[in-house]
Amino acid sequence: MAATWPDARFVFLRRHPAAVARSWHEAVPDRTADDAATRVLKYMEAMEEAYAEAGGHVLRYEDLTADPAAALDGICRFLGLEYEPGMLDYGSSLEGAVLGGGFGDWNAKIRSGHVQPDRPAPTPDEIPDALRRMCREWGYL
Repeated sequence: MAATWPDARFVFLRRHPAAVARSWHEAVPDRTADDAATRVLKYMEAMEEAYAEAGGHVLRYEDLTADPAAALDGICRFLGLEYEPGMLDYGSSLEGAVLGGGFGDWNAKIRSGHVQPDRPAPTPDEIPDALRRMCREWGYL
């Protein structure tokens, strides 16, 4: 993408790796927890490669859900835009939108039209072995 759009600025959304795996497992219950952990790790590793190559703004999901205004203001500053409080009220933009399964939330939280609080983070003993290294690298352990 950076080669196609050389002036692009990238925002990298990070979330606790075990929370992402938990969410994937819950979304498709016949997917094992280990399979979910292995699959999300591949996405996270690819994201880290992209960040190393292109750089950009890192936003932690937990920061976004704890203080959406501050998180969005940080993105706006990075992009050279002026923050407006109405940016957090995205509900009207979902009217008639078709949201389906994929990487991310497509259920009640996103359809609420407002950033929702996150669930409690997984405890250290709930972190799959496959994700421990990424949890350390991203500051979750």
